[in-house]
Amino acid sequence: MSIEQRFADLEARVEKLEAAEQATAQIIINELKRRGINL
Repeated sequence: MSIEQRFADLEARVEKLEAAEQATAQIIINELKRRGINL
């Protein structure tokens, strides 16, 4: 596998992790709001 392909694969993995992190944060915020805690 070329360096370029490996870099592209890593970039895609980072993007997926960032999206998952954002989704997790949103779930936590929603749960806090449900409990009456606003950030």
